[in-house]
Amino acid sequence: MKPTALILLALMVASSVFAVAIKPTTKLADLERREKLATLIPMNFGDWRGQDTDGVVVADPQMLRNLQTIYTETLSRTYVDSKGRRIMLSIAYGDDQRDGMDVHYPEVCYPAQGFQQKAASEAKIATPHGTINVKRLVMTTGPRNEPITYWTMVGAYQTSKGLQKKVNEMRYSFKGLIPDGMLVRMSSISYDTEQTYRDHEAFIQDLIRALTPQGRLRLAGFAG
Repeated sequence: MKPTALILLALMVASSVFAVAIKPTTKLADLERREKLATLIPMNFGDWRGQDTDGVVVADPQMLRNLQTIYTETLSRTYVDSKGRRIMLSIAYGDDQRDGMDVHYPEVCYPAQGFQQKAASEAKIATPHGTINVKRLVMTTGPRNEPITYWTMVGAYQTSKGLQKKVNEMRYSFKGLIPDGMLVRMSSISYDTEQTYRDHEAFIQDLIRALTPQGRLRLAGFAG
């Protein structure tokens, strides 16, 4: 067994033992003010102008029921700048992100709607307030090619699947708290994948710059 797998197994065992001894009952979201996403995320910022959309259509009724259970609040907007660059922003927030309430990753959501995953990578995006660790995907269906950039949060911590997510969850569990979580995703319909990722990076930098301190903390874990 790989060292990482052993560490993860040990954490899972420790987490299970701890859960039996002390089961968190207080939601972090109940202790800290949570502004509505529609207010938290500016409609217009920098050179970007947004409009609310209906979000991604979910074809699978079971998936739709799961999403309604998992998420407390969602936001879907399309932003366009003066150069005609178009970016679809989707944010999903859940006030309970323990093991049974995992954020819904695009790697699962898109294929369930008929997309195929063509590429996956990771990147670091520098912003004026800190670095965001993002996951990049390319999803396709028919003639549609959709580069995606996303990241997830557990409480005030950037996270990823597996070991890091477990560690971040346990940080709150040891305090007797149930963490909330968020998935921040942007995508564009484009065949120029590398340019699209550069557009996403510019969009993220502008968005982080435009947020309030509370907004930066919730979306990326930046304290300043």
